[in-house]
Amino acid sequence: MTSIVKFVNEAEDKYGSIAKAPINCEQFVKVRSILKFKDPKIEQVNVIRILGFIERGYVASEIASICRVSLSTVQKVARQNDLKFHQIYKYEYTSNDGKHYLSASRKAMLKRFPSYLIKKTFIRYKDVKPETFYYEKGKWNWK
Repeated sequence: MTSIVKFVNEAEDKYGSIAKAPINCEQFVKVRSILKFKDPKIEQVNVIRILGFIERGYVASEIASICRVSLSTVQKVARQNDLKFHQIYKYEYTSNDGKHYLSASRKAMLKRFPSYLIKKTFIRYKDVKPETFYYEKGKWNWK
């Protein structure tokens, strides 16, 4: 257990508080790898690559294709490390006052904006700019 305390202390020193540390910071990834069950069938190199792609905002199917592993393996690694996948945003709208909105579903956008103002796009979560609204998991969020 001392090694876990060491990583938590490192995160506190680096970010000022563990509450301010990002969920995918190096120290927390190490703590999760100590605490979680390790599947001997999944190579540790693949686990590190998969975690990196999740952090960069890739979706599960893209990660499986890039790392040449099954989709279930990618989902298992994410589940074991308590990480969630973001969507690829396919529709965008920019209002006259400069507010920017993104959504993966056209239906969510049509509930809020006229159809002729919605543009098609392809944006991953990591590329979403600050001060942007994005629709995910049934609600509008602010980045």
